[in-house]
Amino acid sequence: MVEKITKSFKRPVLIDDCQEVQDDARRMNEKYLYLHRGDDRILAATKKAGAILVTNDKKFLLAASLEGVQAFSTRLYARNNNIKRCRKWRG
Repeated sequence: MVEKITKSFKRPVLIDDCQEVQDDARRMNEKYLYLHRGDDRILAATKKAGAILVTNDKKFLLAASLEGVQAFSTRLYARNNNIKRCRKWRG
């Protein structure tokens, strides 16, 4: 999964794989059986970093919201960011 993300960004992507992230990922893996392989680690790292998750996977969005992670679909994220950019240029 990380390899696919790295290819899409065309630069290395690292997930902080500290013990806290591993433990949280293991807990999420047991709790959210519908997550794809590797998503639990991405979600745990996103939560630890306080980052925003952008995905089109509805089950991944659901798990993120249940974990308190700010998450958006790509369409919603792009729409919200275009509004902010338009406001910047008008001002």
